[in-house]
Amino acid sequence: MTRIELNIKPIKGPIILKPEVELLVNGEGVGTGSFGETISVDVEPGSYEIQALQHSLIKRKSKKLKVNAAVNSTVKIVGKYSRFWGNVRIFNEN
Repeated sequence: MTRIELNIKPIKGPIILKPEVELLVNGEGVGTGSFGETISVDVEPGSYEIQALQHSLIKRKSKKLKVNAAVNSTVKIVGKYSRFWGNVRIFNEN
């Protein structure tokens, strides 16, 4: 089984709204979660473009991250909220 996982780190400190975060694979929403949760999706082996879409007062997308999902592997991606930019920054954990 080949899988992509987005681990959304908890927000440190107070926050007024707790926004939802949506995992986008090749531009399509495949799962939604909140800070402190992990979103996972099963995929076919291949290359993918990953983004995190934060649903709050203003929708904000992360930069795109290109990943290669090998057969029977898990691509682990970390999402971390940036108070400065007001969005979720994603990076490859592997």
